[in-house]
Amino acid sequence: MRARIFSFSIFSFLLFTAAACLQATEPAAPSGSSEVSQEAAAETPASGKLKVAIYSLSMQKKRIAHILEEDGAFECTPVSGEDIKNGILEGFDFVLLPGGSGRGQARSMQPEGVANLKKFVHDGNGYLGICAGAYFPMQQGFLNGNTKSPKWLRGEEHLDLELTEEGLEVFGEEFRGIQKVRYANGPVFDINIDPNMPQVEVLAWFRSETAKNGTPAGIQVNSPAMVRTTYGNGMLITFSPHPESSDTLCVFLPKALRYMAKYLNKPIPENAPNQPAAEKAN
Repeated sequence: MRARIFSFSIFSFLLFTAAACLQATEPAAPSGSSEVSQEAAAETPASGKLKVAIYSLSMQKKRIAHILEEDGAFECTPVSGEDIKNGILEGFDFVLLPGGSGRGQARSMQPEGVANLKKFVHDGNGYLGICAGAYFPMQQGFLNGNTKSPKWLRGEEHLDLELTEEGLEVFGEEFRGIQKVRYANGPVFDINIDPNMPQVEVLAWFRSETAKNGTPAGIQVNSPAMVRTTYGNGMLITFSPHPESSDTLCVFLPKALRYMAKYLNKPIPENAPNQPAAEKAN
């Protein structure tokens, strides 16, 4: 009898262990609703990695998450505007808003979500914005800048980009010189328009431009392409173009987050090596 009970206990333990392993390795479903992604975030095991909330309504979401997680220091979770409205950013280290529509992103969050996101950054966390995500903080009043023209549909093109000395500090000396980067209607920055707000520093300049669809020519050349600033105790880095579309410049994403982590005193996992230096873009 005791042998039977002992065998049953071992069998139950093995079943429980197998079920737990299966649950842990099952990939999280994309955020289709606040309820689904809130549960996914709650079930994510503590990994010691820096946690990145990626706004999910973007065709580039999967690639961005892959780029960041390849670095080894980051754990990415897709979130919706409704999630942000409901307070999901608590417990994350960074929020990333990719391409799409800055005003559309704000509409999906509603005023409560926008306020939550701003408070998240203000309280000492990081914000990385790409294209639409670079418009967003200007439109919502936590990046000191505007666009040089309301005509934003400049077209898609591979443009020349050159890092500043500050940009080389963030992204690496291997990117000194002109780089080619994909551009798709990102903002043409006009920065530091309010002397009472934190000043914006340029990390990269556009050295060429596109000006289709009746947009004004001459305003994009030598305008900021990538910038950084602070908001309260937090930091923002935003990209007008799309470095994530490049096999070489894609490392700008984890490098930006690593730089902000150091500034914000967020420990980078010891077992997470730096992203290997990319070969210089042609």
